[in-house]
Amino acid sequence: VVALRAGARLIVELTLLPGLGPMLVAVTATLRNLSVLLYLGLLGGMLLLFAFAFNISVGPNSPTFSTMSFSVVALFQIALGEVSFIEADRAPRALSTILFVLFILIVGVVTLNLFVGVLLDVYPAAKRASEADWEELLTDMME
Repeated sequence: VVALRAGARLIVELTLLPGLGPMLVAVTATLRNLSVLLYLGLLGGMLLLFAFAFNISVGPNSPTFSTMSFSVVALFQIALGEVSFIEADRAPRALSTILFVLFILIVGVVTLNLFVGVLLDVYPAAKRASEADWEELLTDMME
């Protein structure tokens, strides 16, 4: 809790810097946007569904997917490009291959494009609003 409060206080203090302030306000406004939150919820839900599918289908044969938490961590590693082919030999080949390809296509391609689209839609408006808010904050501080 203390670290969370310190992080929030640091963000508030950094918004006062001329070069960083408007951008930081725009990023926080972007993260509070409903479209971005919906995207993050969709991504988290898909990750949990794939973790469940890998855990049920591949888990009994592979210690990497033996629990839900291990499955989530393994899927994060797969999404970042780290794949263990040694343990994949123990899993049912056809099912694990189909799940792997679906995971890469859906999470790696579709949601990344969706994320870029959402950010390109939301960030410019948030940046314009943040620059106006930042100028107002500086004006209030000078008075």
